[in-house]
Amino acid sequence: FASKNQNFSADRFSIIKSGWVRGILLGLFNPLIMPFWITVITYLQVNEWLILNGTNKWSFLAGTFIGELGVLLLIIKLGSSFTRYSENSWITYIIPGMAFIVLGLIALIDFLL
Repeated sequence: FASKNQNFSADRFSIIKSGWVRGILLGLFNPLIMPFWITVITYLQVNEWLILNGTNKWSFLAGTFIGELGVLLLIIKLGSSFTRYSENSWITYIIPGMAFIVLGLIALIDFLL
């Protein structure tokens, strides 16, 4: 009976140990996004572009939450598709290297002229 109970608790906490679940939880409670949204909300309220009272406040918070969750899901989708291309050394190393060389040459020519 004791081993069965331990397996149940181990299965329950294995979900929390998953990297995907931890990423979603950290994204939902992202402390770095709070100063950004406080600044945006203050700016919008000072310019009277946003009036938060009653229902408007809750709809704004729900929209912000849904938008952030959508961005996180988009990052997950793009990340999984990027892993297919990251194995190709041409795309991963040579094209960005050539782009930086071209940008450096453009900056050098602009500096000399």
